Amino acid sequence: MRAPRFLALGLSASLLPALAGPFQLGPTMGEPSPFLLWDLSTTVRPSFGYKDNPTLAPAAFQQGSSFVNLGAELLLFRLPTGADSFHLFWSGDDRRYLSSDLVDTEQLFVTQATYKRALDERWSASLTAQHVFVNQVIDLSSEDLGLGIGQASGHSFTLRPGLRFDLATDWWVELEADYTRQLYGEPLDDYWEYVPKIVVGYRLPQQSSLAASFTHTWRPFDDSALLTPSRELLPGTNTRLQNDRLELRWRQNWNATKTWVTTLRTFAVATRDNGLGFFDYHRWGATAAVQWRHGPWTLKLSGRYSRYDYDEQLIAPDEATTRVRTEVSAEARTEFALRKTLRLVAGFELEHSQGNVSPDNFTAQTAQAGVEWDF
Repeated sequence: MRAPRFLALGLSASLLPALAGPFQLGPTMGEPSPFLLWDLSTTVRPSFGYKDNPTLAPAAFQQGSSFVNLGAELLLFRLPTGADSFHLFWSGDDRRYLSSDLVDTEQLFVTQATYKRALDERWSASLTAQHVFVNQVIDLSSEDLGLGIGQASGHSFTLRPGLRFDLATDWWVELEADYTRQLYGEPLDDYWEYVPKIVVGYRLPQQSSLAASFTHTWRPFDDSALLTPSRELLPGTNTRLQNDRLELRWRQNWNATKTWVTTLRTFAVATRDNGLGFFDYHRWGATAAVQWRHGPWTLKLSGRYSRYDYDEQLIAPDEATTRVRTEVSAEARTEFALRKTLRLVAGFELEHSQGNVSPDNFTAQTAQAGVEWDF
């Protein structure tokens, strides 16, 4: 159960006409009732499983635990008539470990509301508001502590205006700006985050696409002092991080019925601080996913690889070697539809981190099974 930064939501509506007897034109339909323009979809997903390393600790300190998980989703949306559309999405997961001495529970709750308006045939504008509550064991490398694994709890509030232009050809351009306030509990520091983003995309046949995006992130912390490469505090300073990210994404539906769908994403990231470079690093990697659907069966496989190369951060105060770290993860998930609204699900996830600093070395495996019920 990972905390995502961004959520991608796909909405569709279908019209099923039913004709009986000889065809004839009916009277002109008046304005539909506002209640008929709204639809609500709800999913409940209870499950159970086992994770052999909930704390993401090195192998010598690893302790496994079984768990129960209760998740749910709610999607309320207005059918896209005219120039306006709106949807409200909520997702929540609560995991309870049954035999872990260090981690009792993890939660992730996401609420997102998006309003879109078509300004004309080519221009459209959007506004998204999002709230995320997270209480999870995470890697602290990108937070103000800079090293190690810990359980973090906090809220983030994001406002994201966007503007999109569809060219006469199959190209499109989108501009976004994220304004985020992150509030953590102790010992982590709170921060603001400002993220302008530009996306250039190209539509391929069968609803496939290619896209390239660039983001620049400013993250000023409230109180965190800067660190030297050997992890000494610099009193009277405040940490500010800047991050540049370039990403290429290819999504391909291999046939009209979307039996096979693949996604490939590559990225490169450069992060730097306003001090002596403790947080400075270059990161690159790739993710790949494939989905197969046939009858009641759905199979999803995904994998990710990334590497961190720190420019200045030393592995120890008396060492001259800088920190290096690699991450590998893989996930498999299968679904079997008992009926249209009820599915059996099972999955397996592997997380592996390796580096030349002890807290970076861990492996975690999670197996999970349950049901998903739509109503």
